[in-house]
Amino acid sequence: MVNIPTTWAWRIPSILQCVPSLLAICFLPFVPESPRWLLANNQPEAAKEVLAVVIGVESLEEPDFVRVFNDISTVLETEAMNHPENAWKEIFTGKPNRRRLAILVSFGVMVQLLGNFVASYYLGEILTLAGIRSITTQLQVNVILSCWAFVVAVVGSLLLDVVGRRIQALSAIYAPAPFNVYLCRIETDL
Repeated sequence: MVNIPTTWAWRIPSILQCVPSLLAICFLPFVPESPRWLLANNQPEAAKEVLAVVIGVESLEEPDFVRVFNDISTVLETEAMNHPENAWKEIFTGKPNRRRLAILVSFGVMVQLLGNFVASYYLGEILTLAGIRSITTQLQVNVILSCWAFVVAVVGSLLLDVVGRRIQALSAIYAPAPFNVYLCRIETDL
């Protein structure tokens, strides 16, 4: 795509990004509803069929199937007793819930305002100012950064239960070592 001189250099990647979403929309009619939703909407037989497929049992009398089905039924009954009104109203009722909502909304805004989004947006200009003018090299740096971000995200999600959410959120570890090593190699090649 780097060597395409027309506007198709950005149009082709944009069109290709639509393919997974279009495939998901095409397969959506063939995906069954969740057993929980089916039970909540008074369709217990359909819920049993879907749950049997999800769990992978052949008989509806197997102990694992019966236990999971009863658990889902019990949870739905408990929720109906404890929250007879609209559960979405609870977000706005009471000072503690409004504080929780404010934290959730502000967290999303704060994540978007972090410096790494600005750096990734202006990465081409930053690399040009750093002396890396080759479009191919800039593309390689961008791909390496994206792959590194993916690796860090996967490792972070795997460590979530080990380290804990609060410690991980407060530490916000970012280790761009491969990027620095790659830039050093580029500078020596120039």
